Amino acid sequence: MSVPAATIRFSRLMKWIVIILIMVMTFVLFELIHEVAIALFGSVVIAYIFFPVITWITQWVRVSRLWAVVLFYGVVALLIAGSIMWLVPLLTVQYQLMRQELPQVLNRI
Repeated sequence: MSVPAATIRFSRLMKWIVIILIMVMTFVLFELIHEVAIALFGSVVIAYIFFPVITWITQWVRVSRLWAVVLFYGVVALLIAGSIMWLVPLLTVQYQLMRQELPQVLNRI
């Protein structure tokens, strides 16, 4: 003989209390981990964007996925370093020109 399962019914007040409690707990949890969550979300987006590139490098160079990622990071690091080496002298010259001409411009105003 089996006993039929009892149904549990909550009042409207209890349902609202549970909903508000869940919302408060979600807000508190978000406040505790939002910095980590932002970094995690950014990592997921970057991985999603570069997944096809890494797959293509893996097939083209015929290396493991690890070496394809290392190669990709190396190329990106070289591009960033080259950009910095190219931009710093230009910005330095512009800054020096601005320092020379700023008093004249301020006197006109």
